[in-house]
Amino acid sequence: MGAGFFACAATMNCKAEQTDLVLSIGTVFGPIVKLVQSIDAVDQNERRRMLARFTSDKQKFVDRVLEFCYREPGSTYKQGFQQVSRIAEAARMLVVATHHQANLLDLLNNAQREIYKIIVSIPVSDSQQIFNAETPFAAHCFFKQQLITTSSQVQWQDRYFDQNIFDRYLAFVPTTVQVTLVTRPKSKCKGKKDEARFDNLVAVSKLFAAERGPTGYRLFTNENFHDRWFRCDDRMYHHGGSISGIGHDSAFTVTTLSDTPDNRKEFDEPLTNGVEMFGPNQSTHL
Repeated sequence: MGAGFFACAATMNCKAEQTDLVLSIGTVFGPIVKLVQSIDAVDQNERRRMLARFTSDKQKFVDRVLEFCYREPGSTYKQGFQQVSRIAEAARMLVVATHHQANLLDLLNNAQREIYKIIVSIPVSDSQQIFNAETPFAAHCFFKQQLITTSSQVQWQDRYFDQNIFDRYLAFVPTTVQVTLVTRPKSKCKGKKDEARFDNLVAVSKLFAAERGPTGYRLFTNENFHDRWFRCDDRMYHHGGSISGIGHDSAFTVTTLSDTPDNRKEFDEPLTNGVEMFGPNQSTHL
């Protein structure tokens, strides 16, 4: 196995590759999901073609997972690769053997979720502690990569969220992940334009809340926090400007934070002292 399997090359962003693998799961499984969904309308030749495409795409995907598992210096996540390979092959065999199984679509969806969990569980080191002087688009991609590969929780604190936070970023968070937003209350808005921003945020928040439910989404307001904090699972960051203004400047700073008591406090206090507008204790969105 070549040296390229054992370390991320200078041009290779391991987090970006992990994100791409996650997004590829649906593409790989697409042919057999479509086959199962339209099984009675597909003739035998079309079935063979769809299965052949999945078989080919599956192997290419597994090979990419293998390479990814060996990219981190000094680590070989062999077990993760083996699990992905086994689950993908088991899915193929299920479709071959049980075209008309009633819960086959559920089994395929479960297989995709299991592969997702394995891929995002593989640690990816951050070689940069400060993502300084990034272009707005690079910072935009950075946030999306973090969100797509999150497995349990997202907490984001920004005084000036606008409605775009949902379709630009939170729409990519897996539905099994709990999302928590903290922002300033409407009473702290300055002027009609700022009030309209807050009202539009709440309007789309209600749509997101209806989809995710109070255990999957929480919205808090707090008038006393100042900085912009972002956490995905145990990865903590601070960003220099509001995410709603990411395109207004030529640079956007994101700093990696250590998991210290002081930093955890910055995430905990706005929830403890804030007003829950939606969540487990406020199931009707305010």
